Amino acid sequence: MHSEQPKPAKRPRNAERPFPWRCRDCGQERVVPTTISYDAEVSHDGRLHAFAIPSLTLPVCQACGAKVFTEKVEDQITAALRSYLRFLTPDAMRAALDRVQMTQKEVAERLGIAEATLSRWLNETQIQTRAMDNLLRVFFAFPEVRSALRGEAQDPGLGTTDITEHATRDRATKAGPANRVATALAALGPNPCRALKDEKRIEAARSRGLDFVRREFHSTENN
Repeated sequence: MHSEQPKPAKRPRNAERPFPWRCRDCGQERVVPTTISYDAEVSHDGRLHAFAIPSLTLPVCQACGAKVFTEKVEDQITAALRSYLRFLTPDAMRAALDRVQMTQKEVAERLGIAEATLSRWLNETQIQTRAMDNLLRVFFAFPEVRSALRGEAQDPGLGTTDITEHATRDRATKAGPANRVATALAALGPNPCRALKDEKRIEAARSRGLDFVRREFHSTENN
């Protein structure tokens, strides 16, 4: 009896073929991974962007110089484009989500975009536009913006008039003590405890409800 030889494991369909590859241009099997400096031109957000990539690794035919642009190569070019445009990276967006303690779904609803769109930005399959990158930065940087953008529950009057200091103070008063504290503390700078003992700064910030904060502060100190 002849024992059956084990069949070689099939290579997954999406696995990269072993090098060298046969060149489609000259027919020679001399296509191997090569790192080169590459001048890219990529259309994004309605504009053509030209930029240099100092180190791009891609299959190149050593006989005729033909280049092969695989999915991995395109990923490198996409990452280089994001860096060139100085957009938020997927890692930066994930870190921001953790910092503000919000889910992808919550952020997408607040920004008025599909959750799948945000997911594509995070998974590096798509780059956000300049306008959306600006909105993401402002949304993640300012708690006031996260409070103002409420998705379907958003104030229909938001953006139709300037938000004056008087209007801000009125909203803080109506919102209750917690928001009054937050509004007042925003006027005190990076060290509110020290500022609360500075009479000049107290007077300057009095219109923002500081009297209430000062009473609460001294009440806490006495306790």
